[in-house]
Amino acid sequence: MTASLGRWTQKIELQDPPAFFARFCRFVHRPSEAVFLRPSGSIASGGFTLVEILVTFALIAIILPVAMNGISMAARLASQSKHRVEAGILAEQKLNNFVATGDWDNGDQEGTSSDDNTEYTWKLEVLDWTETNSMQRLKLTVTWKDAGTQEKSVSLSTLVYTGSSE
Repeated sequence: MTASLGRWTQKIELQDPPAFFARFCRFVHRPSEAVFLRPSGSIASGGFTLVEILVTFALIAIILPVAMNGISMAARLASQSKHRVEAGILAEQKLNNFVATGDWDNGDQEGTSSDDNTEYTWKLEVLDWTETNSMQRLKLTVTWKDAGTQEKSVSLSTLVYTGSSE
C-alpha cells in the first residue's frame, strides 16, 4: 500500500499501519514537531544537502568576481570623469582670465595647478586664425597623468579680436 502526502509518498506495508498513522498524526496535530517524508521514505532533517551547498558556492564563485569587476570599473570611470571635469573647469577659468586681462597678447604661456593629489599642467597657444588677420585663436590645453602613467588632456579654444586688419 502507498500513502501520499502531497508530493511526498511513503510505501507502507500492510502489516504496519499504526507506524504510518502515528507519523501522520504527529504531522497534523503538532506542527512544531512536524516530520516530513522524503520520496525515499526517510525522515527529512532541517539542513541543506551537499548538492544545495555546492550549487550555492558555484553561484557565488561566478557572481562575485563579476560584481567586483563592475564595482571596480565604476570607481575607475568615476575617477576619470572627475579629473576631466576638474581639467575642463581649470581650462575655462584660465582661458577666461587670459581673455579678460589681455595677457594672451604676451604669446604662448604655460603653468601648473594642483588639486586632490593630481597635478594639472596647462599650456596656452596663441595661433593665427586662417580666415582673417584681425582675429587670433587661443587654445588652452590642460594635461594630467591618469592613475597609471597614461597622459590625458582637455583642450578649449576661442577667438579674440586683435584690432588690426588688412
